[in-house]
Amino acid sequence: MAPKKKLILEMRVNEYTMRDVSPRVPYTVDEIGKVADECREAGATAFHFHGRTKKGAPDLTFETYHAIVERIRKGSDILVHPTLGAETQVTDPATRLSNIIRLSESGLTPDFVPLDMGSSNWDQLNADGTDFLTQENTYVNTTATLKFFAETIRKISVKPYLQIWNAPQMRLAEIFHRLGILDGPVWMSLGHSAGATFANHPGTLAGLRAYLSLIPEGLPNEWSAAVYGGDIFDIAAEVISNGGHLALGTGDFAYPKLGTPSNAEIARRIVEIAKELGREVATPDEAKEMLGMS
Repeated sequence: MAPKKKLILEMRVNEYTMRDVSPRVPYTVDEIGKVADECREAGATAFHFHGRTKKGAPDLTFETYHAIVERIRKGSDILVHPTLGAETQVTDPATRLSNIIRLSESGLTPDFVPLDMGSSNWDQLNADGTDFLTQENTYVNTTATLKFFAETIRKISVKPYLQIWNAPQMRLAEIFHRLGILDGPVWMSLGHSAGATFANHPGTLAGLRAYLSLIPEGLPNEWSAAVYGGDIFDIAAEVISNGGHLALGTGDFAYPKLGTPSNAEIARRIVEIAKELGREVATPDEAKEMLGMS
C-alpha cells in the first residue's frame, strides 16, 4: 500500500489575540522567534505570525516584520507566513503588501502570503454571547485588490495562501485559477470560527463537510482547516482522514481543556494524532514540493 500524503502542520501562534484570552501567545520578536524554534522542533511545517508591540497591540512596521522573519530564519527552516495586517490594515493595496516586498528586497522573502478571498463583516459578540461587542467592523478585500496581490507576489516567487471564509470565496479561488491569476495547486485554508466570532463556517464537522462539498471539481488544490475562537481538535481527525492539512495554535484558541498548552505542545499533539491515522507530518521541503514551490 502506498504511503498516505504527508500533513502540512502550520502553527498560528498569536493573531491579534490578547493574553487575557489566550495566555501563551507571543508578542515580542524574541518571544515569537523562540516559539518558532520550539514549533519546528516539535514537528511543525509552517509558522504564521502577527507583529505585536510589547503590550500586544498590532505592530505593522517593517522594522518589526524584518526582525521577526530574520530571527525565525536564523532558528530553523520552518516555512514563514506573515500577516498582511488583516482587518487592522485598511490602507491601499500597495501599502498592505509593502512589508512583503521590502522583505523580499532585503533577502528575507516569506514562503506564503495570505489572500483573504473576499470582504466580510468582522464583528464579535461579548464574552457571554448576550450582545454584540462590535457592529460596524468590516474587512474589505476587493477583487481588484486580490488580483493585485496575486500578480505582485507571483513576481517575487511567494506562494499565495488563500483564506476561504465562505462559499463565494471558494468560487473566486476557482475563478482566479481558471483565469491564470493563480497557479496550481491552489493552497487554501478553510476558515471556521466559534464562540464570539461568527464570520466563517462553524467549527464543526458540518461546517467542514460543507466546505469539502464545495471544492470545485478539477481545481488542483491542497487545503488546510483552521478554527478561530474554537477547538480544532473537534474536527482534526476528520481533516486528517480526508487528506487535509491543519493550521492551529494559541492565536486562535487557548485550548483550556488541554490545560492551556504551548504552541509546541499543540504541535506535538497533532503529530501524534496524525501518526495514529497513518499520516506523517511534512518537512518544510516536502511541503514546498507538494505545493509546487520547488
